[in-house]
Amino acid sequence: MAPVLSGLTLCAVLLAVVLVVSGVSKVQSRDAVGDALDALGLPGSQLPSRVLSTLPWAEVALGVLLVVAGGTFGVVVAACAVGLFCAYLIIIVRAVATIPDPVDCHCFGDVAPGDIGARTIVRNVLLVVASVLALLVAIDDRRPVVVRVIRAPEADLWWWLAAVLTAAVVALILYRPAGERKKVTDAEDLADYESTPIPLASVVDVDGATKTLRALVRERPVLLLFIKPGCAPCEQVLSKALGWVRLLPEVDVRCVVTSESVRENLPEALGSLCLVDKAGSATLVFEVDRYPTAWLLGVDGRIAGGPQMGPPNIETMIHDMRRALDDVANEREIPAE
Repeated sequence: MAPVLSGLTLCAVLLAVVLVVSGVSKVQSRDAVGDALDALGLPGSQLPSRVLSTLPWAEVALGVLLVVAGGTFGVVVAACAVGLFCAYLIIIVRAVATIPDPVDCHCFGDVAPGDIGARTIVRNVLLVVASVLALLVAIDDRRPVVVRVIRAPEADLWWWLAAVLTAAVVALILYRPAGERKKVTDAEDLADYESTPIPLASVVDVDGATKTLRALVRERPVLLLFIKPGCAPCEQVLSKALGWVRLLPEVDVRCVVTSESVRENLPEALGSLCLVDKAGSATLVFEVDRYPTAWLLGVDGRIAGGPQMGPPNIETMIHDMRRALDDVANEREIPAE
């Protein structure tokens, strides 16, 4: 076996680790696979749940086989890895080129969140390069990767090249710019909403009446879902909006759209939930720059929650609200001692 190919055996180890971590993290993240596909403009929500639940385990299995399989079967497994990472690269490039809004693909579940972009493309290109090198090594040496690693010559400098490639991929997976980390931290931390009144802005309801946001919450809290036409994640939120209305009868769920024409193009049931932000004042005061985004307005005239951006975070917020409302109801049923 050539020294170059011997050293690049580590590429297969890198791919195995990436696939196993990716698969396991997706298994642990609820609805991660379907949400990720929908966010990338693919019909994830239309796939059977059995298929969605199988995909992460298929990644894990492929990662394990990359290390333990040998012979012709090992070459076939390495070729499958090349095809998989090429497909991932094509999907990411297509999403960056065609989807105008920031997209968090959840490629590694909740382990490495962050919007896709040039950094993601570079990462996936390196993974494709590593998979091609792993295939070349598998063709040259039919022994399983684990055997090749154990019997590798200690002085083989090409292992250092593979180690550098491994470090670069791991850094691109886990690294997020400071601004992006701040956005995630701000969304996750508990903000001091008690001191933040609902901003002054107006919207138009389904009857054509102009109302301020503060007027909407005189009797019940309001969950605002800012939606943009042509946005794949927004379509996913719209498909679940009526279910959220039934899940939260104590809250008025409202979709904020940019024009009356957008509301008219929606099904009647969804159109009745829409508020039109004609002047863009609501979008402006809430500084909405990503879609979909959710804000919760309290009956005390103050902001009660948000912002939550993206279908997974919005759905988590809604289920947290349901649990909190149930806890309050249970406490009221306990007689005072």
